[in-house]
Amino acid sequence: DDRKINRWNSDGEPLGQLTTTLFDVQSNSRPMGTSNTTSMANLLDSGARGMAGDAPNVYVTDIQWFPVAPGKGQAAAEMFAVGGTDGRKFYICLKNGRVEKSVEAHRGALLGLRWNYEGSALVTAGEDGAAKIWSRNGMLRSSLVQLGYPIYDVSWAPDNDQILLTNGRNLIIKPLQPSNKTIQWKAHDSVILTVDWNLVNNLIISGGEDKRYKIWDSFGRQLFSSSPHDHPITSLAWNPSGEIFAVGTFDAMRLCDKLGVCPIPFCIIKTLIILHILVVLLF
Repeated sequence: DDRKINRWNSDGEPLGQLTTTLFDVQSNSRPMGTSNTTSMANLLDSGARGMAGDAPNVYVTDIQWFPVAPGKGQAAAEMFAVGGTDGRKFYICLKNGRVEKSVEAHRGALLGLRWNYEGSALVTAGEDGAAKIWSRNGMLRSSLVQLGYPIYDVSWAPDNDQILLTNGRNLIIKPLQPSNKTIQWKAHDSVILTVDWNLVNNLIISGGEDKRYKIWDSFGRQLFSSSPHDHPITSLAWNPSGEIFAVGTFDAMRLCDKLGVCPIPFCIIKTLIILHILVVLLF
């Protein structure tokens, strides 16, 4: 919400703010698929200033690095994709903050986007209930589905042939091939906000406004359900190895193993974070 993109290393240490202001009032008028090579230093600030008749301020809703192929090292992560609350666009950006392309995508906020594991396709989902598949260069390949509920999150299957997406209290596994069967099941008692599907163990995690997170197999069979927490589960992410995953909620997070067991409770992690901040400030 502060309209900034910050960089961090794998140890959680800050690397500074990316010189980027992604959403330019000028770029809102570009047609789908047109290139935008404007420096990102000119973008969010002009959107924040606003003028009479300009589009409202836009905020980042999702951001995804382009996947790094095994053995190629960190140098291969040369670009990332960003979605925003204007929804009409997602942005393909270089790691130095330069906008390479802006693409018209949805009506309303774009709520989720994800590269497939090969980096050959990007899926986007929005509050208009649509999920769409795009090429690496931002060309529309297909409109995968149109639902009656906003799609809050999406994830690729390990084989890159299916998409996991939210549909209110339900989860849907939608094949890219229309002839293949779609799987749908009720997963939570309230709206589902976040999902992830692991490449290694083929397990699905989901979390929602019912304040629970759950683990599923790829057929929709429940393997674990947490007890209710104090706040909705707003973010989930597998470690690439599939051995642990992170759970995020209001002002706290926790780490769990692939069975759902979380040996470190929320309060301890919050305390550790506070102590770390105090050490940084004092020393």
